[in-house]
Amino acid sequence: MTAATNVQDAIDVSVEGDTVRVDAGTYYPGAEIRIEKSITLESMRGAGITVLDGQGEHRLLYIFGSTVDGFTIRNGFADNGGGIRCFERSLVKNCIVSFNTTEGSGGGIVCDTDDENITVRNCIIVDNLAERGGGLAGFGEATVENCVIAENTATSFAGGLYFIFGSFNVRNCIIWNNTAPEYDNWRGSSSIFLNVCTIPTVGENCVTNDPMLDAEGRLLAGSPCIDAGMEIAGLTSDIEGTPRPLDGDADGIAQSDIGAYEFVNPLADSDGDSVIDPSEIVAGTDPTNSNDWFHITAQDGSTIWFPSVLDRLYTLEASTNLVLGGWYGITNQVGSGAEIQLTDPNTNAAAFYRVRVELF
Repeated sequence: MTAATNVQDAIDVSVEGDTVRVDAGTYYPGAEIRIEKSITLESMRGAGITVLDGQGEHRLLYIFGSTVDGFTIRNGFADNGGGIRCFERSLVKNCIVSFNTTEGSGGGIVCDTDDENITVRNCIIVDNLAERGGGLAGFGEATVENCVIAENTATSFAGGLYFIFGSFNVRNCIIWNNTAPEYDNWRGSSSIFLNVCTIPTVGENCVTNDPMLDAEGRLLAGSPCIDAGMEIAGLTSDIEGTPRPLDGDADGIAQSDIGAYEFVNPLADSDGDSVIDPSEIVAGTDPTNSNDWFHITAQDGSTIWFPSVLDRLYTLEASTNLVLGGWYGITNQVGSGAEIQLTDPNTNAAAFYRVRVELF
């Protein structure tokens, strides 16, 4: 495993099966990043704060048999596949692909394969431009699942999704509000659409009503895409790592949503453990698993230990009277992803302790 600041250099020294991890930040590679071996290129903090920017000069990623996980891919330019060009056995997941341009096919992503499947999963593909397939274009076998393909433009046809010369499996996707002179949202030959929100629609369990997205591609309350998806083996979280499936409509039944983000209902308790889903997500526990809860693992006097997760602030609070309350903060620490400890420096007074968790 290689911690990387120069992305291409880290890829070049990696070997088959390695994971190259990239810290948060905005990177301007200066040239197309090429991955032609079976490795994983993974951001450490997610697409929201890990950006590859082509500055309108070059494509960002050329991948063959590789996995790319958790980046914003923006401002790329190429003849085909302005942001990403992927070939056989590639997987692109948990990415935001935006503001990329091509004079050919696939403004955001182009998938090019003969008979070995490419998968694009949990991605937001928006505001890209192409002649054909403003958001995504495919030639050959590909699977697109739990993606939002919206607000893309094609100057010829298929503003959102274009596929030909193969079979596309499209599942749990939103293909909406794209524009083109012909076929605004999609155009294709052989395809299987399952639980897809788009117009026109083909396939089974599809939705033609407005998906009700916010500016980031999240579902708003009341969206017809909430709890309207199919369960896909191995797909257990959304673009941000929120577990799937959740009980988005609070009817007591957990079911995956259509789209890249799983809707978190403020009243739902998906695993029936008497802790609502939003509280579990803040605590970093799994709202689909009733056996996962935040807990103190050990105590020695005024020091306590507990597991932590990243992007959380943990505050040790104390009270001298549980009846009257009056909890007050003592000290805090940002989560590390491992077990941490907090200590009350006042060891002279007896006290009750608890830990408050907040997003950081």
